[in-house]
Amino acid sequence: MPIELKKTRVNIILALLFILISLFLFYFAIPWGIPIRASWGGDIGVDSRTFPKFTAISMGLVSFLFLVVSLIKYRHLKSMTQAQIEGGKPSQPSEKMSSKEEGRALITFLLFVLYAVLLSTIGFIPSTLIVPPLILYFLGERKVWNYVGVYIFGGILFVIFQLLLKVQLP
Repeated sequence: MPIELKKTRVNIILALLFILISLFLFYFAIPWGIPIRASWGGDIGVDSRTFPKFTAISMGLVSFLFLVVSLIKYRHLKSMTQAQIEGGKPSQPSEKMSSKEEGRALITFLLFVLYAVLLSTIGFIPSTLIVPPLILYFLGERKVWNYVGVYIFGGILFVIFQLLLKVQLP
């Protein structure tokens, strides 16, 4: 069996697994594990289960889409011959990472560790203003809109946690 066909079968199994996990979370784990506490008082509005349910639903939908794409790809690969799948040439083993790439990965990881340390010491806003742009710059990103997007996303997270969830950020 061609390797692409095996990978696609693994993707189908993983998609089904994540659909089952999201159903378990939505119907069992969230109702049993999270008591209902309304953020704004009363029975209306955002409560303590809103975002976990949103996450479980999102995970289920993305997994379903992944399942559909994988099934379409599997069906297409099954209709092809071995030579068509491999493109008429033997499959090449994957290349190893160079030491430069390994160093970049390590430095990126260390920047995330720095973010975690700064988050607990100086707080969410200052650390979000400093570290994510450093990561973008280190990874070679030079487009200004991506930096603006990082700040907008940080602002959205701040609003969600402070105003909707009423959770104090560090």
